Amino acid sequence: MSTTAASGSKPELDILKFFAIILITNSHINHLYPIHNMGTGGSLGNTIFFLVSSIGLTLSLNKKNVPFGTWFYKRASRTYLITWFATIIFLLIGYYTIQLNFTDIFAQFIYPTGYWFIPAITLFYIPTYFIITNYSEKVFLYTSVFIMLVYFVTYFSVMDIHSWTVESKSLFKWIFYLEVMVLGVYVANNYEKYAYAGKMDILIFLLLTVFFFGFKFATTKYNVLMPLQFLLQLITIPWVIYFLKITRSQAIHQALTNWKYLSLTVIFISSITLEIYLLQSFFYNMDFVKRQIFPLNLILFSILLTLAAWALSKAFGLIYSKK
Repeated sequence: MSTTAASGSKPELDILKFFAIILITNSHINHLYPIHNMGTGGSLGNTIFFLVSSIGLTLSLNKKNVPFGTWFYKRASRTYLITWFATIIFLLIGYYTIQLNFTDIFAQFIYPTGYWFIPAITLFYIPTYFIITNYSEKVFLYTSVFIMLVYFVTYFSVMDIHSWTVESKSLFKWIFYLEVMVLGVYVANNYEKYAYAGKMDILIFLLLTVFFFGFKFATTKYNVLMPLQFLLQLITIPWVIYFLKITRSQAIHQALTNWKYLSLTVIFISSITLEIYLLQSFFYNMDFVKRQIFPLNLILFSILLTLAAWALSKAFGLIYSKK
């Protein structure tokens, strides 16, 4: 989840974050749907978040270079402090429990197993900074090729490719999302190449969407396709690139200008994506929500989660601004 504020001058990035958190959250609430397969789209949301985060970091550093130590501390502390803040709240209300030993403390505060994005993005900040500040197309190419070599060697030699593994809880998916971060640096440095080019962009985006969901459904029905499941990760890269192009269209920007409340909603949700990510499990596991019929359960879940995420953002903002 993006740990930066709303994008302001680049509304397309806010739009992408808005849809990303919806996709991520939707992939966690399959139990609230009458058809469980409707709860999907998480990997699409993940790719959006890592790409948008990298684009934002690159544009910011290209505008004003900051020493690594200062830059890293600011971002890592913001990401981890709000995670600790949410964790402490959950411990106090009894949603989480913890034993006073190294394993439990590590799992809650250093490598929070319920929030894999937090340690992943924090670790990715390190190579991303040096790629941004030493950027050239050669640096991008060599880094990207190396990561993909590691990806495929690991995939075919280590992973169980005959069961669902690419988006499992293993660290394997970290390799792919590091590649997405590296790609984001390239996209940001060549941003004008990714302008909306017409209806063909929409058609390609729709075809990629159909392929993603069609192939994902097929893998659940035909186990023989499982060894090709890496395609479901790789296809998210062109998918999010074309999504970016579409969100940069004049029609989309004009709609945000004309429809004030739509624009405010997109900006508001995109500004609390991290808070939504941190709090969502509490609300989709809430008995009160699960007992409701569909779609009332989704409506209640969405309202409660949004209000709580906003409250967490405000409460943490009061503390963090005083640091």
